[in-house]
Amino acid sequence: IDRLVVQAPTIRDRVQSSLDSQQNSVVSIPAPTEEPNTHIATKQARQQLDLPTNFSLLLFFGGLRYDKGTDIFADAVQKIECPVAAVFAGSEVHFETNDIERWKENCPANVRLISRAQYIPEEDVYAYFSAADALVLPYRRRYGISGPMRRACMVGTPIIGSTDTDIGALIEQNNLG
Repeated sequence: IDRLVVQAPTIRDRVQSSLDSQQNSVVSIPAPTEEPNTHIATKQARQQLDLPTNFSLLLFFGGLRYDKGTDIFADAVQKIECPVAAVFAGSEVHFETNDIERWKENCPANVRLISRAQYIPEEDVYAYFSAADALVLPYRRRYGISGPMRRACMVGTPIIGSTDTDIGALIEQNNLG
């Protein structure tokens, strides 16, 4: 192999350190992400998606999967003391609407859980990122990149993620959240 292309500098460094070769044969090229067709203001995006305009809004976006930490997000928002809305937007996979309803029962009065546990049409995807004050990525996996993270970057939405992961390193190195 003359050249190996990966998506993140941290992956590049790990692969390069495992190679016998002293030359830099691993290159990092960020994953391409399509730009939004239009930029939409936060208030307008929230109105379009029927989301609250009077709370800070945290977004969990994508398939409601165990490895993406859907339940970690649900547990974490229960500890927030200020008024906040937490939106679960994505298809049911390992977690479903009834899980979100159960989590709602344990939330303090200042936390509002909003379930959009369904396929999100492409024309609404960027509106969710524009509506959010932050995207939360509580992934259990340490390695790899995130499609929602790339989309949040395209509209300037701050990102919260674990520091001991590839995603956390990208957030920190690029001042994304």
